[in-house]
Amino acid sequence: MLDNPYLDTIICIVLVFALLSILVSLIVEWWNAKIKQRGVFLQMIVRRILRDDLNHDYGYRIYQHPTINRMRRDGNSYPYYISAEAFSTALIDTIAEDAAKDRYVLSEDGKTATRVNASMNDPLGVRFVAGVVSMNESPMKRLFLNFIDRNSGRQEGEFDVHGLKAELGRWFDDHMDRASGEYKLKLKPKLMGIGMLVAIVLNVDSIHLMKVFMLDEPLRNSTVAAAEAAAGSWSATEGLPDTVRYRVIMDTLATLPDGTTIRTGGNDTTDLTVVRRIVSADSSTAGKDAVEVLDRLNRMQLPMGWDRADAPLSWFTGPEAMAGKTNNPTEAALLQYFDERNEPGLKQCFLWIIGILITGFSLSQGAPFWFATLLKLVNIRRAGVKPKSTTNAD
Repeated sequence: MLDNPYLDTIICIVLVFALLSILVSLIVEWWNAKIKQRGVFLQMIVRRILRDDLNHDYGYRIYQHPTINRMRRDGNSYPYYISAEAFSTALIDTIAEDAAKDRYVLSEDGKTATRVNASMNDPLGVRFVAGVVSMNESPMKRLFLNFIDRNSGRQEGEFDVHGLKAELGRWFDDHMDRASGEYKLKLKPKLMGIGMLVAIVLNVDSIHLMKVFMLDEPLRNSTVAAAEAAAGSWSATEGLPDTVRYRVIMDTLATLPDGTTIRTGGNDTTDLTVVRRIVSADSSTAGKDAVEVLDRLNRMQLPMGWDRADAPLSWFTGPEAMAGKTNNPTEAALLQYFDERNEPGLKQCFLWIIGILITGFSLSQGAPFWFATLLKLVNIRRAGVKPKSTTNAD
């Protein structure tokens, strides 16, 4: 195993970013649920897929279909998710309804019109074909006719409705795959904003974190152990939804012993515990998950949060000098660093601002990115230094 304090420090920082990124994701999802953004975005994508200016607004009409309409949480919301099967069923039924209505068909010379009597007794496939044929000429009609041709039997009247549903479902899934990337791009500004907010509210200074991890070996070792456990859980849950993977990781970290640090701080003003009380006021699933993340961070005894004895609050309160209170050289170096950081000055203020900005930007990258990075770093650490060959070269 590669025992390198620099690599271990990077692993610790990445773990902190990964856990805080979960918190950012939970806050963003909570806010999106409040404003119903996911459902509105999905409805926009469905209407875009089925947009046909020369015919009916099928995107609007399938939302009135009972299969999809029952997915609404209330009358003012849209479903957050529509399966490919539900989409294809609603679309086929909607188009087939048009064939169940009496209509007039112009003759070839355009001088006379013949009334066509529709019947609900016809098979679904027959009604769907009739509904497509009755559409005005448009790219969407030609697309549906191609679907019909590919699912028609050799004998006249044969039609594979199940094959049509499967093809429409694949067509829908292809659009959803592209839409997911678009949705992530729309979330990027929110992730950046919430990431900066979390960095400030929790006082997560990346430069300070790196320095403390380098000097505090007990804290570094306990955090690396947590990082290895988290990386193992991330690898073992590959293929599962990210929300499930986060839950497994938090359950794994909950079984580990609390972190240890030389300096724990004492005069709290607004630390992680206070923020936890604020978040716990939300009884939703996102609120409960956010509380668990904060509890885990609090138990790890990480150098974050607001304390009158630590910068930047210490610049205004005048902290007590801590250097020289121990005979341990390692502890003395750490305490001396705290004394230097707690002294007010332009340099310390500049470094704190840069550290906060680094944290905020890093959290906007998302938890999956940081857990994937963590797994790679842990694998490098476990690989260690490659042993020298004992064979002589020719």
